[in-house]
Amino acid sequence: MLDALFSVIARPVSFFRELAEGEKVNGAVWTVLLVSLVSAAASYFLGLPFQEALATAPFAALTPIITAVAGFFTPFITWLFYGLLVRIGAGMEAKPWAVAGYALAPQLVLNALLLVIVVAFPIEVTPVNVDVSDAQAFEAANARVQGEIGSSTAGRAGQLIGYLGTLWWIVLIFLGVRETANQQQAIRATFLVGMVAVSFAVGSFIFAPSS
Repeated sequence: MLDALFSVIARPVSFFRELAEGEKVNGAVWTVLLVSLVSAAASYFLGLPFQEALATAPFAALTPIITAVAGFFTPFITWLFYGLLVRIGAGMEAKPWAVAGYALAPQLVLNALLLVIVVAFPIEVTPVNVDVSDAQAFEAANARVQGEIGSSTAGRAGQLIGYLGTLWWIVLIFLGVRETANQQQAIRATFLVGMVAVSFAVGSFIFAPSS
């Protein structure tokens, strides 16, 4: 498994040529699982500032757990959804879910890097001193906390790592489909994946809370 992960990152073209021959197809799910575990760990630490800020709220203790669970399932949802887009753009010949799963391999390294940054540069936030029953005031305070997290060293690093990971992942999908199918199918599938991924990235940037 570790050899496959290294191969996807270090020599993707050779790896996907082997995948085209039917080798290691079933290993994609284990790649996604490893990525999910590291993502959950990073998300847990990113959730700690919310717990600190919402210390007076009855649900504060659950915040890191909720973010960790979300972090765990996000790679699985990403894999299934974008694998479907690759299937639509390139067909089953391209081994869509195997390609989409292995293409997530760099996220293992990037999420591990994010985890180190979050631990090395703890995020400091202003405590939320509002009545949680006041929905409007609580929403404003929550947006402020998110803004503080986003402007922190770890928050900005997370954004940069997220953009880099998305670009790297799209490139790997192109290479994977090109080697398992052909270049025309790779262009079509990558265009679908890229358009949706960019739309999500732009949407999250536009609607991100400001401090």
